[in-house]
Amino acid sequence: TVDIALNNNEPKKLPDVILNIDALIPHHYIKTPSQRLGFYDRLSRCGDIEGLDRVRVELRDRFGEPPKETENLINLAHIRILFKNTSINRIEIGHDISIFEFDDIKPFKSIESLIFQVSDWASINKLRFNFGKTTAQNLLFTFHYKSYKSGFSAICGFAKLF
Repeated sequence: TVDIALNNNEPKKLPDVILNIDALIPHHYIKTPSQRLGFYDRLSRCGDIEGLDRVRVELRDRFGEPPKETENLINLAHIRILFKNTSINRIEIGHDISIFEFDDIKPFKSIESLIFQVSDWASINKLRFNFGKTTAQNLLFTFHYKSYKSGFSAICGFAKLF
């Protein structure tokens, strides 16, 4: 039983997340380069939302309210965690559009079921959307929103399908 408890080395599949808006810790927010690099490292290694929340609280406690570009970086880590170990292998996020690339259909039983559920979700959320394929024939799902803030909220809701 000790081996089972200690064996937390299951592989974690994290999607590539490309954020097409500024996502960084500016020099004026954390002046010491080693501290800034330490927080980049901690954000990249966060494995769950609770850990991410602890980093967010520590940033606020030590350096004040994070600037917008640091919030964007925290949101990037949040999205990676939400889509960890899902069929989404790549996410590209912009001011008014997000593109999701699938490498599998899980947890859906068929491609038709996936398309139906995703389309239904987008329609309920009143989002313009479309499907496509990559050159490698992976399924793409794209949806549009009014602002990055509403898009982030929609992305978090979309993750609940997986």
